[in-house]
Amino acid sequence: MKRKVKISQCMIVKNEEKNIRRALTWAKDIVFEQIVVDTGSIDRTVEIAEEMGAKVYHFQWIDDFAAAKNYAIEQASGEWIVFLDADEYMNKEDTRKLVRLLERIPVPKKGEKLPLFIRCALVQLDDNGKPFSVDPQDRIFRNRKDLRYQGRIHEQIQMPPGGRFTFIQAENLSIFHTGYGNNVYAETGKLQRNIEMLERELEQDPDNYMAWSYLGDAQKASGDLEGAKISYRKALEGKNSGNLAKQRYYDARSGLMQILTGTKRKAESEEEVLRWVKDYGYPDTGNPDPWFYLGVWNYNRGRMGEARWNFLNCLEKLETYRSYERVTAEGYLCQIYAWLAQACLQLKRPQEVVRYCVLSLRMERYQDQVLTAVLQLLKQEPGEADQAAGTWKFLQGLYDFQNLKDLLFLLKCAKLAGFHALEARVIQALPEDLRGEFEKGLPSGVSGDESCGIGGKKD
Repeated sequence: MKRKVKISQCMIVKNEEKNIRRALTWAKDIVFEQIVVDTGSIDRTVEIAEEMGAKVYHFQWIDDFAAAKNYAIEQASGEWIVFLDADEYMNKEDTRKLVRLLERIPVPKKGEKLPLFIRCALVQLDDNGKPFSVDPQDRIFRNRKDLRYQGRIHEQIQMPPGGRFTFIQAENLSIFHTGYGNNVYAETGKLQRNIEMLERELEQDPDNYMAWSYLGDAQKASGDLEGAKISYRKALEGKNSGNLAKQRYYDARSGLMQILTGTKRKAESEEEVLRWVKDYGYPDTGNPDPWFYLGVWNYNRGRMGEARWNFLNCLEKLETYRSYERVTAEGYLCQIYAWLAQACLQLKRPQEVVRYCVLSLRMERYQDQVLTAVLQLLKQEPGEADQAAGTWKFLQGLYDFQNLKDLLFLLKCAKLAGFHALEARVIQALPEDLRGEFEKGLPSGVSGDESCGIGGKKD
């Protein structure tokens, strides 16, 4: 039986003028109240929130995210709370799914054990709006006095001692987060704020392994890779004492491996890389990540044969691996294809170069190095250096010849590849008012009309 369910949307904000409209709009149709707790905004955040009908409260900031969030919860009167940040949202389809799900959960009777949380996927988006990681999150929960946040930073909702953490795994519901991009950090200064708060917390409690792992994340994002390595290594010590959550252990290990394998410097220890790869269960594990990290390690050291073998194994594992645990390799699929193409180029495997370049370009078509590598190979095919007819047909499957951005990108890569016949074809496809300027750059003896075989002799 369906029943009406009352949902309270809660959030804490500070200077979220850019995000607050979307933050309140996405849930407008499914909640009966929207509670915004402002912690000291000096922009139009409060004005816009009030304009949109939210209940706005003010909380004096005391460097404690849990305290501010708990204050917001105390203002809520709904049966369920949806607690998302201002830079997070759900899409319309998922909001409808959420309502249907909550309507099917009955009101608990005394002593009855019913789910307290709806566990969703948190999808992190980069500056270009593309997902780069997915994590489980508990942001939707019953409005109960014994459910409160803990932790001054990277706070988590906690059960009381002896309480039972029960949840519904809603794998078809996603929360999208836009706040981890480099541009956002640069604009808001959140990164430095987080580092300072975590360092203060660690001064008080040096054995807080969760804080060490989060500090590693913040240092890595800020470019302090040496500091991040120290923090991640310290965090990983928490596994033995049981003071580091399983997911945070995975994340800290992944962060450390990205730094160790991603650098081209010789100073990094291969022994340490192999030790952490074995921590994944390599070579017997089905997890793609150890193969991914070994591929990056070997690629950055010029061992292209080994890198190719590692990446191919990684792709094979990605097809079959099923786990809710975050898989780093999944977010690098486009780059893996590009690395494979470069490795195969050096190994003189031209057919594989084209194959992996195409797979990479289908995921992200504006990669000049990748496309240039393909064009250099195609130019060597019989007749292509003079006419580029086959290459032109090949490119039609990847690019829109009516799109000026696509044409200019193709022109750039044709120049980089020294593929003059292709340059001429692209110029002929440009709007007429642009052609003359670009034709000046063509070598003598190469004209768009002659190379393309489109028109006749010029008047």
